[in-house]
Amino acid sequence: MKKFILFLALLVLIPVLVLAYLGFVPYLSSLFGFSRPKDLGVRYKVSDMDSYNQKANFTVEKSKNVNSALGVDFSGEVELKQVFTKEEVSAKINYAPWKYMPIKNVQVNFPEDGVIEFSANLLTSKLTSFLSAVGFSGVSQSDIEKGLGYLKYVGEPPIYAKARTSVSNNQVDVNLISVQVGKFSVPFESYEGNKIVETVAEKIFSLVPGFYAESVKFSPSGMNFEGRAPAKGIVAE
Repeated sequence: MKKFILFLALLVLIPVLVLAYLGFVPYLSSLFGFSRPKDLGVRYKVSDMDSYNQKANFTVEKSKNVNSALGVDFSGEVELKQVFTKEEVSAKINYAPWKYMPIKNVQVNFPEDGVIEFSANLLTSKLTSFLSAVGFSGVSQSDIEKGLGYLKYVGEPPIYAKARTSVSNNQVDVNLISVQVGKFSVPFESYEGNKIVETVAEKIFSLVPGFYAESVKFSPSGMNFEGRAPAKGIVAE
């Protein structure tokens, strides 16, 4: 009898652990670390964001009176020729006070020349407002949930991407190497993944007055940026 009960317990436990591994059981997924994004070995602090802003000659303020649909009013313009480290870039994204930011627990890595690696948790509840803010207002929450499938039940699935990337004269060139949502590989070739990333990135560039990326290159030493960028951002509270 004891062996039979143990066998039944294993029959129940195994699929639960598999579902937890895939991210479908939020409590167990968190307990066993299955919902954590891929660790790229990038460790950063708030001071890294401050260092990024200092290098970029950029200041940030919060206000209840922001006019832009993007949720940020930009002003001023500075010429930049700087190298930003992986810690500075990761911190800049992770600690950004932008209310439409659809990701958290961000790590950005530059493992080799021309390659960028990215991991984070995707905040599915913010995807609709993010897409609307950057000019893709035709996408509804139900559209997003259909696209996510079972992953919509996870809430904050881990995502990972690796790509060869460069920017020249505000034109983005992306060649995706790997994309994962949860534990699933995304067949980005079937969905014109490169084109989608390029379109969204260039759309965001166009929404930021005073921004022009003459050249952006990636190497293990960091992100080498040459161009122009705003001097100030007033962020909606």
